[in-house]
Amino acid sequence: MAKFKFDARLYESVATIHSEFRAHQSTILQLSARHKVGQETMRQFLIRTLGDEYVEIVRELREVLRLNNRQSIVRYSLNSRAGMEPPIVCPLLRGKQDFSEEELKEFKRRIEQHSVNPVLGYHPYVVDPLRGEEW
Repeated sequence: MAKFKFDARLYESVATIHSEFRAHQSTILQLSARHKVGQETMRQFLIRTLGDEYVEIVRELREVLRLNNRQSIVRYSLNSRAGMEPPIVCPLLRGKQDFSEEELKEFKRRIEQHSVNPVLGYHPYVVDPLRGEEW
């Protein structure tokens, strides 16, 4: 019956169409584009020639697609979470033993100077309470 209902070019390559569709290597859209027929024509052809097997193949293909979609969503969320974390940077690049005595004395002098005269960032329109309005 399928031979009379559908075009001869589909009937000639029915084994190839069935094998590609069974192995999920080609979808109805790809098969219809390759054989230059409409998608609905290809779907009806597959339904008639495969019978009950068509429903099982479609169900299996949908499960495979759902699984792939879930895996891609999980993969994307894991990658986005990994991208949101700040990169680990070692804050200590040089140790105390890497500095000379002169550099260590200079650092100590700067720290003592800041403890005596701390740098305070006041807003320019606010009067500095330590200096008053003499600025």
